[in-house]
Amino acid sequence: MQGKRVKLIDTPGFCDDYETEEEHMKEFGEALVLAAKGVNAIGLVISARARYTTNDRSTIDQLSEFPELWPYMFILFTHANSLGTNEEEQNKNLQSTLEETRCPPSLKDLMQKVHNRYILFESIKPSDDPEEYYQRKTKELQAMTLNIFEANYHQLYTNERFNEAKALLVQLLEDKAQNEKELKLTKSITDENIQQRQKDETAVKESNLEVQMFREKQKKLEIERDEKLKCLVAGTEEEVKQKEKEREEMRK
Repeated sequence: MQGKRVKLIDTPGFCDDYETEEEHMKEFGEALVLAAKGVNAIGLVISARARYTTNDRSTIDQLSEFPELWPYMFILFTHANSLGTNEEEQNKNLQSTLEETRCPPSLKDLMQKVHNRYILFESIKPSDDPEEYYQRKTKELQAMTLNIFEANYHQLYTNERFNEAKALLVQLLEDKAQNEKELKLTKSITDENIQQRQKDETAVKESNLEVQMFREKQKKLEIERDEKLKCLVAGTEEEVKQKEKEREEMRK
């Protein structure tokens, strides 16, 4: 690049949803190993044509765990041709989009974190002098890389610094997993308590029903007993009257 040897390393796509955060971080670290002395700048590729998706926000959330990355980062907006027919129009429309109230806050926050550093790139081959366009974009990329390098006082972002940050991320992920485990355990205990309480309430209802049935049966037996007693008393009185009548007749 302009007579200087440049190494461009393609890192894994953080927006890919088929890998976990741990796998993303591992591959990112392996990519940094390829730059043994460190990197001058880190470019985050975002499409200017597609909507700012959930996966894009997930990318920023992951990178937010590494605050030391921001001073080295810039945004490369692809599909710039979707913003206009020339670079002046593309830059104007991009700034208008970022200033709109419907622009996702996370995207605005991202631009602030990288100090509004970005490069627009047309993914479709330019119709007017493509060679001149690519040379110009190459110089723009070189200037961006140099400015970031100078802004960081010629300090490279190294694999060692990434490993330190990664250790912190691993701890955060472990804490997150532990919290989720504790929440799941708490929910399980709560569910068991609810089930046991429901069982207890059912048992109480069944017990109350048995008591009610026993009382009704007892009442029925008492009624039958009283009826029999009445019949017995009525029969005895009739017998007494009959005997008195017989004695009266005998006296006559």
